[in-house]
Amino acid sequence: MAEAYVSGLASGLDTDQIISQLMAIERRPVVRLQNKVSAYQDAISMYDELASKFRSLRTAARALDSFWEFCVKQATSSDEDVLTATASYAADVQSHTITVQQLARAESEVSQGYSSTSDSVGTGTVVITVGDDDPVTITLTEGNDTLEDLKDAINASDADVTASIINDGDASNPYRLVVTSNQTGASRSITIDTSGLSGGTTPVFTDGDPGEAGQKAQDAILIVDGITVTKSENTITDLFEGVTIQLHQTSTEQVELEIESDIDTLKENIRSFVSAFNEFLDFLESAKDNPDYATERSTLLQLELSLKGAFTSSIEGLSGTYQHLSQVGLRFDENGELTFDEDDFDDAIEDDFEGVMKLFVGFGETSHSAVEFVGLTDETEAGTYSVEITEVGDTYVRGKINGHDAVSSGTSQLIGAEGYPEEGLLIHFEGSTPGTYGTVTVTIGAMELIERRLSQLLDVEDGLIAIKKNSLQSHINQLEMTIDRREQALNRVEQRYRRQFAQMESMLSGLQTQSLFISSSSLLLYSLVKR
Repeated sequence: MAEAYVSGLASGLDTDQIISQLMAIERRPVVRLQNKVSAYQDAISMYDELASKFRSLRTAARALDSFWEFCVKQATSSDEDVLTATASYAADVQSHTITVQQLARAESEVSQGYSSTSDSVGTGTVVITVGDDDPVTITLTEGNDTLEDLKDAINASDADVTASIINDGDASNPYRLVVTSNQTGASRSITIDTSGLSGGTTPVFTDGDPGEAGQKAQDAILIVDGITVTKSENTITDLFEGVTIQLHQTSTEQVELEIESDIDTLKENIRSFVSAFNEFLDFLESAKDNPDYATERSTLLQLELSLKGAFTSSIEGLSGTYQHLSQVGLRFDENGELTFDEDDFDDAIEDDFEGVMKLFVGFGETSHSAVEFVGLTDETEAGTYSVEITEVGDTYVRGKINGHDAVSSGTSQLIGAEGYPEEGLLIHFEGSTPGTYGTVTVTIGAMELIERRLSQLLDVEDGLIAIKKNSLQSHINQLEMTIDRREQALNRVEQRYRRQFAQMESMLSGLQTQSLFISSSSLLLYSLVKR
């Protein structure tokens, strides 16, 4: 039960204020702990923002860390009304002349006209054959034998066609059934056998012969560098490796097709990385100068040196002219900002594109033509690894990389075994017999290295950011427990002060009562003596 207490009733003192001032002194150690909690919470927020900067920087690095990203190509057509094209990293730099003489088209079979879509076409069977596909038989029964029913049955079948009904505007019989192949090309012609129908108006189909409705299947015909080429589709992906060509219309004029390295996109990706890196540096400088993060300053400095090191260190395994990013225009200025000299980069690219690429990306170079480097993972280390093929199947290979049994993956592919330096190294074997097939030399370029370091830092379990945040949160939890205990102790101290002041007020009140009694008694005695 709370004690009744009235401030300064006897003494006239503002004992509430006195107690408050005393408690403020008592509370100073707790305030210091609370300030620590606040500082740790601010540090956690700082690491959250730093992680955001890391993610942005990693995204920018990933646009430059693999050879298929770095070797971006562009395809240019001199007449995009006739054809357009796109190119992947696999495309060679090349130029061609193309004349589009004929577009590929799908065959369409068209029936005679019917007065209504509910007219009966008869019962029985219709057999549809598309190209070399197996014939598909469609059965119509009584009550399900209209033109509409036949259309629906064709679309529900396995035949590689699409059926539709059109209204051609004829006054008497406007409704025609159109059956169109789902694929273009001369090899996808359609045969429709309706001889199995009876009891209705059997459809008779035409395919576009002169004077008839319909459209015959045909291939695209092109003249490529003087060579006649036929293709079954207007989207062509196998004319040049890594190039997709889309045909739009025919032309008697030659179209120039140019495949070039897309240096502009490459440089834009580098500019984006430089911007993201400088944003990271600016944030880091601000955080290092903030006294609230004084305990984190050494960690922030460590992070800065770690990432800047990728620009100042040479790339392990490189033997060409270009060993440092500063040689290709990426360097720090006197203020510590990362800069990009595009003229230096252009000169280096023109001099040795592959040498510059190796400065940036994770890359593998094979010594044998039967082995092709496909890719690597964050676990793959730089080094030179031997390749041995022990078994060759129809769709698989078995073998060793760096003397360790590799994992067979996909069609004729091997992956470096887990737990070894070659872990994650992916190669493709193009040979046909077992044996030793030279080596694969792996180099880890600066952007690949930065991407790996950032991924390690951002790991949700073992990354430095997670470790620091968990450590700070642990300190906060311990401090809050200590603060809670001390708050309870302070409550007891405050109650003691209040009891002590209450006792003082009570004593003063008693003394005041005695004083009044003595004073009254003295006055009474004085008056009696005076009489």
